[in-house]
Amino acid sequence: ELLSQEAGVAPDQEPEEAVRTVVETGGLKIVPALGEAPNGRKKTSILGGIDARSAICVPLPARKRTLGALTLARTGSGETYGADDLALAEDLAGRLALAIDRARLHREVEERADAARVVAHVADGVLLVDRGGVVRLWNPAAEAITSIAPADVLGNSAVEVIPGWTDAVGTIPISTSPDPGHAEVVIPFETDGGERWISISGVNFYGGTVYAFRDLTEVHQLEALKADFIATASHELRTPLAAVYGAAQTLLRHDFALDEGGRDRFVSLIADESERLGRIVNEILLANQLDAGRLDLGREPFDSVEVVERVVEATRAFAPAEISFKISAGEELPLVAADRDKVRQVLVNLVENAIKYSPDGGKIEVGVEAHDGAVRFCVRDEGLGIPEGEEKRIFEKFFRLDPQMSRGVGGTGLGLYICNELVTRMGGRIWVEANGKKGSTFVFELPAAEPALTPQFGPESVELHGFVPPVRRAPHR
Repeated sequence: ELLSQEAGVAPDQEPEEAVRTVVETGGLKIVPALGEAPNGRKKTSILGGIDARSAICVPLPARKRTLGALTLARTGSGETYGADDLALAEDLAGRLALAIDRARLHREVEERADAARVVAHVADGVLLVDRGGVVRLWNPAAEAITSIAPADVLGNSAVEVIPGWTDAVGTIPISTSPDPGHAEVVIPFETDGGERWISISGVNFYGGTVYAFRDLTEVHQLEALKADFIATASHELRTPLAAVYGAAQTLLRHDFALDEGGRDRFVSLIADESERLGRIVNEILLANQLDAGRLDLGREPFDSVEVVERVVEATRAFAPAEISFKISAGEELPLVAADRDKVRQVLVNLVENAIKYSPDGGKIEVGVEAHDGAVRFCVRDEGLGIPEGEEKRIFEKFFRLDPQMSRGVGGTGLGLYICNELVTRMGGRIWVEANGKKGSTFVFELPAAEPALTPQFGPESVELHGFVPPVRRAPHR
């Protein structure tokens, strides 16, 4: 409402009945009516609290709707409003309505742009299907999850452009409001990159249905690996437990006598299987400590060759006769700056794996050399090798190359995961390479200690059938 400065009165927060009528009907009101003589100065029926000689109230029209009303009041002496004044008021109202409508449209465009930017950057896929089943929104996360480009889906029927939509849409829970915690369903989704598992739910609104979905493929795979791990760990634990129990029961029997050799065999079996049980339990506990961040790692300089020698010597004690060992060490090896016990644990795991995955025997070479300011360890075997494409997955938690143990290779699937975590947390890296046409080579690097702390040793290479420690050269002075 516009008032003359002479009035000095602000308009009421709630419009008068006459103003509301103009807004609701889109008509106009002029007091006194055109051609009617004024009846002195009296309070108009348009604006409460204002003594006006004449007043005009016209609507603010915009796009077939009324945004409000423009009210003009003449409180001073003079002529009442006439036809020219009314035309001027209507023209002014049209201009005001146009300016207000444009400002409102601009604000809506900005709000929609902000909303679009938000939708474009959320990690969840967002899909809008209108009431006709046509896709109207497909955000970047939806493209990343499904490998379907927006150009292939927008403006097209969801049934035609989204694989499996016909079967899936009936199972998706639809809510009438975006309440937190409403039900979701996990369904498989075929993409060019393979099968994905997505969690999806929908919300109905006046224009159609908004679907939000998340990629749970990795979670689904991890759950499957956990299930396999539980089955595998149960088997791995059950076998030595059964052996210990059977041997102990045999030793306790009194219905037949065992000679000294027999008793020693059963006691040795109990000791060996108990040690195997301990290793399995330690793997599980260590993996849990790594996940929880509760593992403390030391850092002190140590001789890498000495650690390699001790690992091979200890491992050779239970290696099959078909396995031979070779230790090789490069020239002028620096000390390693890492946790000595954990490095030994990584080497033990890699050497034991080389033995397990060499069922036909062969040579296992354990080497160490200096490389670009680091110390590089390698364990090379002539066994089954690593299938192409699995080079990175073998370091994942619970992953096993032989889940059905079809090749007689057991394990919890935690060994290489632990190796990778330990090496990484000690500032190094680990990887696997093919060993020609047969076997594989596991390599890991760790930081070298400061040169002032590092003695120098000459090259060594010794073939071992049974274990013979390599000849060590005296440090150069």
